[in-house]
Amino acid sequence: MLKKFIHIAFFFFPWLLFSQSTHAPILQRACLNRVNSELTLLLRTGRDTCSGFTFYRLWGRTDALASFELLDQATNFNLLTWNVLLPNKKRWELYVSAHYPCPNKDSFKSNILFIDDVPPSYVEPDSVSIDFNSQRMIAGWTNPPEADVMGYSLFKVDGSGNNLLIDEQNVMFYSFEVADFNGQQAGNRLAIAAYDSCRNGGVISAFHSPVILQTSVGPNYLCDKRLQLNWTAYKGWDVGEYQIIIRDISKNVVLENVRVTGGTLSYVYPLPYLDVTLDIYVRAFKVGSIISSTSNRKTQFVADFIKPSKSTQLYFASVVDDNTISLEGYANSGDSIDIQYQSGFNPWTSTRTYPISPGTFAFNHLGSGTQESSVNFRVVRYNICGEPADSSLPIRTIFLEASNRSLSWNDNQQWGILGGNFDYSIETDVTSSWSSVGRTFNTNFTLPPFGSYWVRIKGETNLWSAEKRGYTYSNPILVNLGFDSSLMDTLLIPNAFTPEGINPTFKISNPAIKKGESQLSIYNRWGQQLYFGDALEGWDGRVSGEVVPDGIYVYKVTALYRQKRIEKSGTLLLLR
Repeated sequence: MLKKFIHIAFFFFPWLLFSQSTHAPILQRACLNRVNSELTLLLRTGRDTCSGFTFYRLWGRTDALASFELLDQATNFNLLTWNVLLPNKKRWELYVSAHYPCPNKDSFKSNILFIDDVPPSYVEPDSVSIDFNSQRMIAGWTNPPEADVMGYSLFKVDGSGNNLLIDEQNVMFYSFEVADFNGQQAGNRLAIAAYDSCRNGGVISAFHSPVILQTSVGPNYLCDKRLQLNWTAYKGWDVGEYQIIIRDISKNVVLENVRVTGGTLSYVYPLPYLDVTLDIYVRAFKVGSIISSTSNRKTQFVADFIKPSKSTQLYFASVVDDNTISLEGYANSGDSIDIQYQSGFNPWTSTRTYPISPGTFAFNHLGSGTQESSVNFRVVRYNICGEPADSSLPIRTIFLEASNRSLSWNDNQQWGILGGNFDYSIETDVTSSWSSVGRTFNTNFTLPPFGSYWVRIKGETNLWSAEKRGYTYSNPILVNLGFDSSLMDTLLIPNAFTPEGINPTFKISNPAIKKGESQLSIYNRWGQQLYFGDALEGWDGRVSGEVVPDGIYVYKVTALYRQKRIEKSGTLLLLR
């Protein structure tokens, strides 16, 4: 039985039969180059106590039942690395014998060592991501259980399934060059394999691909306000859910943080507002694990409507007559506008719409009693989505009231808000000809003590450019302040005048009649009108600058004053 055990031990554990001595070297590692069959043997030398060393011999066999054969011989006692070209690439069983000129025993055998052809265990990436800041693809993994792991081979898996070696590094984390993996494009597939100090490479792993995100807004995004997100699925492990993060860059505020199921690869985000730059990314989470993978970041600018060169404005709302108000304003060409009015505390009501704004517009509003109160107006502009885009400042008509000689009116309101300079002219009309009788920055004025006439307020501003009307009129009112009884109502009309003499002008005289309250007409004997004008200024005997001959002419005088009307006619003699 003992002989049988020794026989088995000799074949399967021959190192048990070799005496180990301090003279013998110790074999540490045997590596075989699978390309050229070169053996690299790492050893530790023994001790030379025989005052001499002869040589080392390398023995080997590829069959446990065969005898060891001599493979090589070396004379360097301090040999640490022994390179030998083997006859084949089989798994050799090796030992080294050390030979000395010692008495009694001159050779000593090392331990037996097999060529190391066992690669490290299978390993694959924990996750592949796109770095948040650099936007380069990154990957990380954990060590296999073997102690002898010299490094990792990193492969790019192409579309045909070929593994293209990128790099070999003894690291647990790697950041890839853009030339190898573009973190903004799909199709980045990474596989890895561990290798040991004998360059035995493990099985190449299944590939891992990160999530690649794409964002877009549709052609109608201004109206539907939707941002479309699409991403590729993470490849390498099962995804439990995806997390979507959307941040407003300028405000540094997270607008969206939502999770969707692992089978979801798209998301529609309702935009809360426009004119915003968004920072967007997606994170995948592994089923039943805390491991995650982050996609590339997308910066998406969402533009607002193109702002008009000018804001929506109403330049003026001016009274034309008792029921007509003239408006002029501006709204961006192409958009639709609604002109609205408001009387008193009534709600705003549409008075005119333009489906397509002409830009500058003019419009007469009908139906409001301008003698009753002021009327407010505004313009609301709608964008192509039919949503209110902006509106003008409210503007209101100037409503004039009188109490005896005191006039009062409301201000224009809009002009003050816009910060322009403006004032008011007080105009009166006796014979269909308006003339200014005063000017003020206030909203009240005291009239002269006597007279009967129409009065209105003309508001003027420097807000608008030269091509826009910079004034607006109030409602006109008739005032009757009586007359100055100290002025005698005596009408004198001469019957002759001498243009080159002491009485050069034919005109009337009456202290009670004021300028503008009377008219004078002159006719020749054939009924042709030669002159028409103010009867207080009179006729100088010329027509278009040319003198008329002496003779008899016909005159007609009309006067409206002191709430009465008179007409006088007769003949006059022109003498030179």
